Amino acid sequence: MAKEKGMHRLDWWPVSLSLGVTFAALSLLCGLLLLISPSLVLGFLNSLTHYGFAVAPRAIDLMSMVSAILVSFIGGFLIGAVFVQAYNACLKHCKYE
Repeated sequence: MAKEKGMHRLDWWPVSLSLGVTFAALSLLCGLLLLISPSLVLGFLNSLTHYGFAVAPRAIDLMSMVSAILVSFIGGFLIGAVFVQAYNACLKHCKYE
């Protein structure tokens, strides 16, 4: 297989950090929307879930929102780190580097 241009190894730090920040931003956006219009957000989430499973409303305080954002960041960061390892392994396997 010929070596193609544009196929470069990824550095784990920028990818993991950017994915962590993206997940945290989405979590913040979700929390803000939940504070602004709980019925709209819960209706949307209930439409995403399968039959018989409903998302119940609950009070949101600042600490639960901060912890959700932190957990989202950590999850995104770890997913980014795993993605980079898998991507780089595939490049090596396919002999793109």
